Amino acid sequence: MDDLERLRGALPSYDVGEVLGRGAWGVVVAGRHRQLGRAVAIKVLPLGMTRDPGVRQRFEREAKTLASLDHPHVVRVYDYVEQDEVCALIMEQLTGGSLGDRMRLARLSPQTASALEVAALHGLEHAHQQGVLHRDIKPENIMFTRDGWLKITDFGIATVLGDQAERLTATGTVLGTPAYMAPEQLDESQPVTSASDVWASGAVYYEMLAGDAPYARRATLQATLLARLNEDPRPLRELDPDVPTEVAEAAMRAIARDPADRWTSAGEFAEELERRGSGLWGADWLCATGTPVARTERAASADATGALTSAAPATALPRAIPPAVPRRGSRRRWLVPAAAATAVVLIAGGVALLAKGDDEPAHAGSGGSEHGLAPAGWPDRLQIGVGLPADLTADIPSHFGKGVPAVIGFSGDPLTSDVWSAGGGQPAVTQVRQAEVGGVPPTGYAYIQRLVGQGAGNDADADGTLRILKDPRLMRAYWENIKLLLTQLGSLDEPIDLVVESSVASNIAAAYPDATQVRAVVGSSGVPDLDGLPDTFAGWTQAWVRLRDQLAPQVQLGMDVESWGYGDFLIPVRPTVQDIDGWVANFKRFYASLGTKYDFLDDTVSYGEAGAQDDPQEQMPTPKDFDRLLAWVQGISTAAGAGVVLDSVPTGNTVYRTVNNTPYHYQDGYVEWLLGDDDYAHLQAFRDAGLIGIVFGTAGDPAAETCPCDAADDGVTNPPGTGREADSSDDDGGYLQEQVRRYLDGGGMPL
Repeated sequence: MDDLERLRGALPSYDVGEVLGRGAWGVVVAGRHRQLGRAVAIKVLPLGMTRDPGVRQRFEREAKTLASLDHPHVVRVYDYVEQDEVCALIMEQLTGGSLGDRMRLARLSPQTASALEVAALHGLEHAHQQGVLHRDIKPENIMFTRDGWLKITDFGIATVLGDQAERLTATGTVLGTPAYMAPEQLDESQPVTSASDVWASGAVYYEMLAGDAPYARRATLQATLLARLNEDPRPLRELDPDVPTEVAEAAMRAIARDPADRWTSAGEFAEELERRGSGLWGADWLCATGTPVARTERAASADATGALTSAAPATALPRAIPPAVPRRGSRRRWLVPAAAATAVVLIAGGVALLAKGDDEPAHAGSGGSEHGLAPAGWPDRLQIGVGLPADLTADIPSHFGKGVPAVIGFSGDPLTSDVWSAGGGQPAVTQVRQAEVGGVPPTGYAYIQRLVGQGAGNDADADGTLRILKDPRLMRAYWENIKLLLTQLGSLDEPIDLVVESSVASNIAAAYPDATQVRAVVGSSGVPDLDGLPDTFAGWTQAWVRLRDQLAPQVQLGMDVESWGYGDFLIPVRPTVQDIDGWVANFKRFYASLGTKYDFLDDTVSYGEAGAQDDPQEQMPTPKDFDRLLAWVQGISTAAGAGVVLDSVPTGNTVYRTVNNTPYHYQDGYVEWLLGDDDYAHLQAFRDAGLIGIVFGTAGDPAAETCPCDAADDGVTNPPGTGREADSSDDDGGYLQEQVRRYLDGGGMPL
């Protein structure tokens, strides 16, 4: 019987798969629990070693050690099995690779390296507070989940503090990896404490920053090890002068030869790195990297060597650090019935929403784009549209051409409304049909979740939204309302796009990188159609998809994405490319945790803050700003495998100098950049990155963003003497109108 057959016999509840890796203390095999469907990693002692009682004892100790740890940055242990000659440890499966893999692929920036170090240190702090040493911290023992959570693995050679008399050794050698072993691990006269793990983590941090280990390799292993007993490590900034001094000093203190000169604990090291990072990169620097971090409160006392003095310290619960900026208010309060408005965009998502010509009905012809990111039935051209107030809806065809759909804001508090309403007391389906009769295909925004139980004219902030999601009474009303909405939309003859709940997903992503960790009443709501769905925000998203499939299969669902939910606004913050990489990584984690797919993404470029800066020039995007926006679009499109619509794109321009940076007339350059060149080279780059539609402007808050209308009702949009009066459909002097008409008259850009 081969080893895998023995393993399968010992684990009848698991499907045993391929070997994932081999190490000094065992083989790691992929597995899946048959009933739970949970993917696991099975660490198995080589069968030839299991006859040694000492080896089995060490492996059993590893299981008990890991089982005693419960922290987001420590690998989870589900079970330990010992049967005949099989000793197996059942752990969570980590599919995101190791830190060593990342270090080999590319040099990490100081900001990213510091964020990863902070996460690892909080995991170590938790272990130390449980009286557990690791003793073998190295890049290969720091791994990642699919969603990007850092996990410390392989406590197989850890010892329990207070039990140092029994030093686990193998064939007479000290356990550990030479490049990351603290000096005291090489000297049996010195105690090994939590300070030794601080040294090892500092050595890993040093290598992330400098690209090499603290001690240069010598001719022999013995010489390499002896060097750290007698010599100080190489100054980090000698290897890389570009590493910030504050960061380099923190790393060098961690790898001081004398334990008394190091940080007193992993927790202190983490707190100091976080403080220094805030001074270097701003208060939200951790969030900007996209690295999720769960803090562990530091233990009350530690001695000068870093060893905990409390025999049984209390466990501090980890606090999640959101990999995003503090949450903000809604950009779409205008969808509340008391201030409801209808806008117009050209992001047709159903097969009937593309204008083919003056004499043809608005139907799509291709059934999807060549790049595969547009949903089935999406028009075969990149769609461009504008935002207009509701009273100008009838003017859409004359100003911008046929086939440009109207956005219907589906909003209302189901507990205070007699019927589900799109504003103005009309049922949603009524406004949709009126738009269709007027030759204006509709698309919609659902804005209900933040309104349930709030009463007319109010909506909940981010914390209030979380409270609503947990309230059984409010959520039952919400789901019944969504069923009514989708039933109405399902009765229409034409398809419609529906962007789901403005600001809700982004608010949650700003605080929780994993939607399965956010409580939401779904399966327990008492709505039979939702039975079996988890009571989490992931289940909330799955409920939308399930109800759509049952009641309105022709509806295309869009996820509302706002970049500040993953970092900040692209302009005027002007992040680095590394920042955007971090934002994309956070979006990818959050999107993957939803457990289902949206048909497209609707990304907010800016909103009310866009025109409210002290320095109006801060709102003038530069070519580098567009490069960053392009990177963001490509990143989220790739992460979700879906096309992206840019929403709330500012409409001011500098071609006609029709804006003067006063309310209603703010300055920006988006229209010129995207539509102003003859061959649309910039627009083509966005199309190739995954863009399938653009919405210029918003009717919701024209005073803050500019609006394609005479929003100020002042009759002009130019400074005195410029000679261009406001067009009734365009508050930038007509430039946007001209460019949209030129684009449409040219047949649009194929997807």
